[in-house]
Amino acid sequence: MSKFKVHIFYPRVYDFDGGHVTVGGVQTYLLSLAAVLAGEGLDVSIVQFGNKDFNRKIDNDVNLVGYNLSKRQMKPLFDRHISQIDPLNDLVIWGADTLSVKIAPYKTISIQHGVYFDSLELNTGMRKLMAQMQLNVVTKLMQSFKAYSYFTKSEYKVCVDYNYLSWYRTFTSREGEEKIFVIPNFASVSQTPNINFGGAGGETIKILIARRFTKIRGIAVMVDIVENLNKRYSNLSFTFAGEGELEPLLTERFKHLSNVHITKYDFNDSLRFHGNFHIAVVPTLASEGTSFSLLEAMGAGCAVVACNIGGINNILLNNYNGMLTMPFAENIMGAIEYLVNNPEERKRVAKNAIDTIKYSFNAERWADSWLEVVRKVNKQA
Repeated sequence: MSKFKVHIFYPRVYDFDGGHVTVGGVQTYLLSLAAVLAGEGLDVSIVQFGNKDFNRKIDNDVNLVGYNLSKRQMKPLFDRHISQIDPLNDLVIWGADTLSVKIAPYKTISIQHGVYFDSLELNTGMRKLMAQMQLNVVTKLMQSFKAYSYFTKSEYKVCVDYNYLSWYRTFTSREGEEKIFVIPNFASVSQTPNINFGGAGGETIKILIARRFTKIRGIAVMVDIVENLNKRYSNLSFTFAGEGELEPLLTERFKHLSNVHITKYDFNDSLRFHGNFHIAVVPTLASEGTSFSLLEAMGAGCAVVACNIGGINNILLNNYNGMLTMPFAENIMGAIEYLVNNPEERKRVAKNAIDTIKYSFNAERWADSWLEVVRKVNKQA
């Protein structure tokens, strides 16, 4: 691939001091993408906000560039960095399509991480008023128009699932579809055997919920499920891994329970960490692409339970490579209980999950797909 520069824009991949990686699926995605492109000999920069200006090298010889701006908006961030971008040769990648800015004639790709407007939070006065007037359908239509507007600001788009593309086809005349690419997220397969495939019967069944601690990721629902399962079984342990606004809720509700643990892990250590658990639950209630948490759990040999939200439907076949459920506590708990009570079925779906990652969602295929897109956008293919 001929040499040119790639500039990846996102508000916060590292913290605002540029010292540490922040937790999140998008951050993991962008760091992996930067590593793939840098591995091809390209000059890659991740451009973000900072408490001060900084420019340093991070892993894989990637540049981390931070700008201290009074307005933390993407256009001012782009304007601060514009002197480093060659409009004829370089490529700009918006880390999420909601951040896209029209900057013709620059070559741009935006990354669409999944439908994020499939929930309706009554978090503004206008939305509350619309709900009182029974006009939620209007609010949803406005959400859809807004999503369409974000998506069309960049010339080329990469979607992480087919769910979003299917929605786009229902909402448009399918114009510009030749510039849309679907590249599902990825994981690796662990080289260390998962505890599903060893150990004696009657052992404690270890259940993992590795999610950002927010309502939309199903954490509040899982609190109730864990309490109910603890009343029915004495051989379960639960681990919540992550961070977020609901951490105080977890700490308070489970402070007296020795079989419930709250922790976090480095994303580079994900496969080894997941390998310590029999079952992984991804209880997403809305706004999900092809979930890294789900894929990593599958690659590590966990038997997975996940809700039929967004791009998860592109990954799981119910009762084949995991348990696919409706996003309600009763359904999620029922799927967990099935795997708890049927160890051979638990092993079967875990094995199929490993094969799913190995053949359909592996990192090599993801990297090759991205390199093909970059070549096309840069008119090299």
